[in-house]
Amino acid sequence: MSDAKKRNKIIALCACFVLLGSLLVFLITCVSFSFSGIFRGCVSITFFEKQRLSSVDKVILTDEIEHQSVTITDKHLIGEIINQTSIATHANLGCAKSNSRRIDLFSGEQLIRSMKWSNCCENTVNVYDADGTHWIVPRYTLFLNPDKQEGWVIISRELERTLKAALRNELG
Repeated sequence: MSDAKKRNKIIALCACFVLLGSLLVFLITCVSFSFSGIFRGCVSITFFEKQRLSSVDKVILTDEIEHQSVTITDKHLIGEIINQTSIATHANLGCAKSNSRRIDLFSGEQLIRSMKWSNCCENTVNVYDADGTHWIVPRYTLFLNPDKQEGWVIISRELERTLKAALRNELG
């Protein structure tokens, strides 16, 4: 084999390693993935959310019926909220989105994400709707609205109690 062919193979091999390494770095730093196999579970993939959510420094809980809101700045609680709501684990749960509670995530004064916290199923949160950076592949095809894929999470009872307590303290 000639030296030119060896050199070309080495260059091609190096280029492949660089591309694979770049892909791996992209996947680790920019992509979140969730797979839930229970009823209404889904495969959910988000792009570029890790960086955005890591900058959250304030959460505002709003009860629109009571016209009250509470601001959370506790880093531990913010981390727990982000940990449980960063990526959808369920698709199209069918819980009421037009309810009275909202969870807004902020970085400084910039709104990063606004989520609906269901009143009917109190431990469910509509975290996002599918779009170009939020992909949802439902496990079942029985949807309430087949034209729109909704990403939901079921938060822990402990987090639900903590958020309710925060609202109660603010409401009086």
